[in-house]
Amino acid sequence: MEGLRPYGVSPTRPLTLVSSALSSRREFDVSRGVKQLGVRFGNWLSADGARRLWQSPDGETIKGKRDRAILAVLPGCGLRRRELADLAFGHLQEREAHWAIIDLIGKGGHIRTVPVPDRVKAAIDEWAAAADIGTGKVFRRVCRAGKHWGEGASLNAWFGTW
Repeated sequence: MEGLRPYGVSPTRPLTLVSSALSSRREFDVSRGVKQLGVRFGNWLSADGARRLWQSPDGETIKGKRDRAILAVLPGCGLRRRELADLAFGHLQEREAHWAIIDLIGKGGHIRTVPVPDRVKAAIDEWAAAADIGTGKVFRRVCRAGKHWGEGASLNAWFGTW
């Protein structure tokens, strides 16, 4: 019984498994660092550039406060445009002394929870207080008279004008 091997297994099969494991180890050699799987395309903002962009809208007008809140939420929480357009006050909840966007339906229908930094929450609160809103969609259109109107805005309502 000692000389019997399982059916279909050759004596070189364990060696091929070891050699394939070693060849895949060479691709992801820890001593050289992690293999880069992608390339960043386009222009990326630095932290200072993002701060200047966030502060560029006029903070005295209601439209400027809304735009500041939008520019704080997009990079601060990592939301996509569709997620921003669908964001409601019901999604913003405080959990364990931290603010978060709860049960946000994202790309591909995935439901996710996103942490909200304090500066982003402050920008949203400033916009909500200036617009006197607290329910429904967070971001709405603003007319020339400086009043919000409607219950929300479409995906492309703001992004074609910037």
